[in-house]
Amino acid sequence: MAYFVKEDALVYAIRISEVLPTLKKLDTLASRYNVAHNGAGGCGLESAKDSENYEAVANYLKSAYLDKFIEIADMLIKKASESEKQGKTQNAKINAWKKTKEEILRGFSEFKYDLQGLRENVDSFVRQIDEEIAKLNSMDVK
Repeated sequence: MAYFVKEDALVYAIRISEVLPTLKKLDTLASRYNVAHNGAGGCGLESAKDSENYEAVANYLKSAYLDKFIEIADMLIKKASESEKQGKTQNAKINAWKKTKEEILRGFSEFKYDLQGLRENVDSFVRQIDEEIAKLNSMDVK
């Protein structure tokens, strides 16, 4: 019976993650990851660590969640770039980037369980945004 329960927990984690392709917000992504990891009533990846299939499912889900985080963050970066181009003032342009940085950092902070590679990707996005802000700050105000 214990084997069945562990496998059920893996299936639960996969089913919680079926919506990944439709997600558009980092906080929703983090919430889904947290539930898949240690779902309702403790049913999730954490409760299936002794399963022979745990590693395969965990690696698959971690990769899928990291890829989705990167996809959403890339979309946010593109939106910030578009907002910068449409901004009428330097402050408006800078604020577009700051808002994106805050959204990425807030999304990152919502992940309650380790997702290997997430910190490095967030750091990279933050560096990219900081470089854009620095460029705007160095421009002469006309």
